[in-house]
Amino acid sequence: MKPTLTQLTHLSTGDYFATWLRSGTTVESLHGSDGRCLASSLGAKLPRLTKAEMAAAHAERHPAYDLAAQGTAARPELARRMQAAADLVAGGLVTLYEDGAGIVASRSHACAHQVDDHHCDCQDFQFRGSWCAHRIARRMALALGQPELVRPFVAPAAFPQPRLSISAPSPAG
Repeated sequence: MKPTLTQLTHLSTGDYFATWLRSGTTVESLHGSDGRCLASSLGAKLPRLTKAEMAAAHAERHPAYDLAAQGTAARPELARRMQAAADLVAGGLVTLYEDGAGIVASRSHACAHQVDDHHCDCQDFQFRGSWCAHRIARRMALALGQPELVRPFVAPAAFPQPRLSISAPSPAG
């Protein structure tokens, strides 16, 4: 069955990042400026991009997608996580702290994950103990210098006590 091109992004390097649907499976790939497939997830053989497909892909995209394409070329087995991480960064769902740790919102669940250099509290990381989309998104945001670093909230040690005291009215008598 011939794969169907579902998304194509033109990168600042001149290459293209593509998402294909092949026999019900999503396959990501990196194509050269001539349209030839350079690398793909799952080792899939994919067709050369047409001139019309490449011309349609020249819209401006977030630089996180360039990082995802570079990461996919280096580690094709992480292609799906690279794309998901770029979506998180482009969507503004990464918050970094001054110490380098961060919080990355989940796109599939109504929660956010604590992330640092070596750990994420998501189920994917807990199961695999390796790169999840949240850890990759944090690294992308750091590499791109965005968003601005914020200080973590620190609750005060003790809240001040009110100065006003209220007492019950004395019985009339």
